Amino acid sequence: MRRPAAAPGLVLLALVTAGALTPALAQAQPAQQPGAADPPPVSVTGWRFQKGANDVYVFYCEQPQCVPGSKVSYRLYANNAPVVSLEEFRRQQEQVAKLLQERGPAGMKVQILGVEGDNKTERPALIKSIRLHTMADGTQEYGHSGIIMGKKLDASVISSSRDQNAAKVNYAQFAAGVAVYAQALAPGAKSLEKKK
Repeated sequence: MRRPAAAPGLVLLALVTAGALTPALAQAQPAQQPGAADPPPVSVTGWRFQKGANDVYVFYCEQPQCVPGSKVSYRLYANNAPVVSLEEFRRQQEQVAKLLQERGPAGMKVQILGVEGDNKTERPALIKSIRLHTMADGTQEYGHSGIIMGKKLDASVISSSRDQNAAKVNYAQFAAGVAVYAQALAPGAKSLEKKK
């Protein structure tokens, strides 16, 4: 029986909310339990926020220059999980690619285009994978999926777009802010804002 088609970005979002992106982060507890009215700790101008399931912050690009359908999501975690090495992350991403193909729309192919980031054993560390999702009808979507291991928090960030450069730029916009938050601005950390 053929499975109904779903957007690859939705499949990624489902996997991150289910904790399938990284086993270390899947075992970690969410850093906070935001309410429906709580604003996201990190946002970017021109992106519409929508609260996702399981403490996921989801953003849809509404700028005129955006590639239609571009979205970014992130989730924050307590940083009680060990730092993931680049090699371990690469192995995890191969497993994620297999899961995406098994659980995604019929005929979807997932190709890992690259894994990059810090190869160290202490915090802070940032690692991401770049994937290409090709649907049975030939439609393609690029995904940048990363983990940020900060001094205060850990986070997972996912950007998806039909345009490879848009997925990269969108990821960078959010990952920079989330990394600063995870490293220094999380609750209990000193703020970088100037005092009046």
